[in-house]
Amino acid sequence: MRLFSDETATILRVWANRIEVEQAGDELVIFGTNPGKATPHDLLQLFNHYLFAPDREREAKGPHLEFASAKSEAELIQFIKKWGPITAAYVGEHDWSKKHPEINRGVQASASSGEVRTTESKKAVESLRRVRKVQAVIAAAASLIKISHEKNRAPETILGAMSQLVSSLQEEWREFHATSGPNEISPGCELGSSGLLVDCEMIHGDAKRKRASRKDPDLTELCRDLLCALVNRFPDHLISTKQGVLPVPAAGHGVLPLLMFMLRQDLISGRRIIICEKCGDYLLQRRHGERACPSCKDALRAKRYYERKRKKILRRRKEKRRLRTKTKGGLEPSK
Repeated sequence: MRLFSDETATILRVWANRIEVEQAGDELVIFGTNPGKATPHDLLQLFNHYLFAPDREREAKGPHLEFASAKSEAELIQFIKKWGPITAAYVGEHDWSKKHPEINRGVQASASSGEVRTTESKKAVESLRRVRKVQAVIAAAASLIKISHEKNRAPETILGAMSQLVSSLQEEWREFHATSGPNEISPGCELGSSGLLVDCEMIHGDAKRKRASRKDPDLTELCRDLLCALVNRFPDHLISTKQGVLPVPAAGHGVLPLLMFMLRQDLISGRRIIICEKCGDYLLQRRHGERACPSCKDALRAKRYYERKRKKILRRRKEKRRLRTKTKGGLEPSK
């Protein structure tokens, strides 16, 4: 098995194979275990597939769009149970070390000692209120990417989406500094950075001035400037694989770098993000005319068919009820 440095290994595998969440008010206590000291599941295939798979074969809802679509408290907790903490650092873990890497099934190699560690269990504590703020930022970014690819979009629509993203960042900045102090920089979440907020507010201000001047109402470039400022806070790492050199998310305490990595790839590749007309979730448009996620497309197709053929369907139903009534009354239906 190939081993990576501590920093890189944390981003190539899931946080834990089994994750449980206990809620106590606003506090989420997250427990991760790897039964039998098993290696946490590999994420390299996810990165490789998301980068290079044909549009029709790519997953419609990557982790970032799954998180952006998690609007309720229960959905956010369910996401954490699947992927792990969003921004929280580990507050406790128990691990075992062995001197012989070839025997160990672990996931991390220490460059200094040569030891390999297999983490059996770990723990993190996260604020649900903070998770909501981060989700609002990711959702606003997904919405901005969606709008930036729409044809004949009104400048007011783009400006409104940009305002929503900046507002979400302001809320996240206030939440972070209310709990961490004015001069502390979050080690696992650059969304709390004052520099990011200043950059985004300046770009948003330029967009408002440009719109007010009415000389050039196209705000697409400034829209993408805003998205670039956001994802640039989460740079990629490059690693060598059998398929060649592959970009992967930079290390972080939670899965936020992974979510930003996915947004970055959508932005670079010009992928279209849409909203499912049935359930309202975000998803990638993998084929022309796609309007619903895979689990909703049949129901949406049935609904649209009913809307087109409503009068004919109602007439048939009425006729069937009439025939059933005659049959129950002992009368033969007329031929």
